[in-house]
Amino acid sequence: MAGWRTVVVTDIASLSVKNDVLVVKDDVDFTYPIGQIRELVIDSYRGDISLPLIHTLAANDINVVFCDAKHNPDCFLEGLNLHTESAGCIMDQAAWTRQRKDVVWASVVRKKLRMQRELLNMLQLDGILLSMVNRILVSHGYNTALGIHHCSRVNSSNLSCDIMEPFRPLVDRVVFRNAGRVLDWDYKRELISIMQAECMYAGKHMRIDTAIEAMTLDLMAAMVDVETRIGVVSFG
Repeated sequence: MAGWRTVVVTDIASLSVKNDVLVVKDDVDFTYPIGQIRELVIDSYRGDISLPLIHTLAANDINVVFCDAKHNPDCFLEGLNLHTESAGCIMDQAAWTRQRKDVVWASVVRKKLRMQRELLNMLQLDGILLSMVNRILVSHGYNTALGIHHCSRVNSSNLSCDIMEPFRPLVDRVVFRNAGRVLDWDYKRELISIMQAECMYAGKHMRIDTAIEAMTLDLMAAMVDVETRIGVVSFG
């Protein structure tokens, strides 16, 4: 897992790396140790990012999200082959049976319905959640296109869409609380901050991003081991 910090760039800036430190040159320069960064959100059309920084971000399994003119995520940066057994994981995915997929998917849906009893489900999931699940899957050697329930031929994130179902109400809770509010940057920042909130997974307190990774690994294990239990997510 990458670091704990979310870095958001919203103004004209030049992004580079020096001695394993992210350098953001603006009117005032900012620096962030690469090891502390979990995700980098670039919400600006004006500026530049260096190739050495791109390679450093990918090598350190840091989630990078580029946003469009409406502040919506439209591009992700993900490293490839970050797991030594990536080929084996993909072979396991290709061998998943329809019966096992149905059993695991039923468990995922039950987790989502339980969450929806606690948090009113309203609108769409923010793209940053999808990019986070993509990164976790790739870092553990899985192919995001080979899903359990989602199987669209034009969706490269079928498996990620499966996994994030129980977490959709976390974003929907904020959307419901802010019904009618313009989706400006302050609102988007609040959505991003969800990843730093606390929840319960499998009876343990943990951050949302940690819970997403824990459930991802449990789901993947459950696809090949019928004895694996998938924990329940709850959010206060």
